[in-house]
Amino acid sequence: LGGVNYFGNLFAALAATPEAGVDAWVFHGSEALVPAAWVRQERRLAILREGSPAWAARSLIKRALDRDLLLERRLLAEGMELCSHPHVGRLRRLPSITWVSDLQHRHLPSFFSAADRRDRDRVFASAAAGATIVLASSEAARQDIEAFFPAARGRVRVLRFVVSNVVAAGEAPVDLEQRHQLPGRYGILPNQCW
Repeated sequence: LGGVNYFGNLFAALAATPEAGVDAWVFHGSEALVPAAWVRQERRLAILREGSPAWAARSLIKRALDRDLLLERRLLAEGMELCSHPHVGRLRRLPSITWVSDLQHRHLPSFFSAADRRDRDRVFASAAAGATIVLASSEAARQDIEAFFPAARGRVRVLRFVVSNVVAAGEAPVDLEQRHQLPGRYGILPNQCW
């Protein structure tokens, strides 16, 4: 859910600033629907569908070449000038901005399996080394990224989360209140408290 809110806020900010001239497209491998308010165009690509033969071939090529050649070629063929949030490894002919959420696995390793810690380190190290700009959601995250992944030093920027007042489609608030037997007045603190 955090990723959905993050991207919803990002696309809302782009939509609110048409003078920036950013035409947002989403390339993904999911069967999920991308909200129409988010983007002008979306492309479902087999190379992004985890577990598909095309995804497996792309993964092998990425590891062998230390770059995401297949995705980069597709993005360039579509006329893209920038790839945002790829976590795909190095793109040599296309600037990229990626987001490293946090390094909780480094500070709270007991909450992650050894395999999860290795995977997060591998993905974040690749993003930190390959992206033109690395986004962090706080100053603390920026400091962690630069400390644990020195290749990113000087390219990390802080882009703080904002609260969105957009209500997601789904159950009406009154239905949720009844289902969860909430009192008439209550507050919600949606933090991860670990």
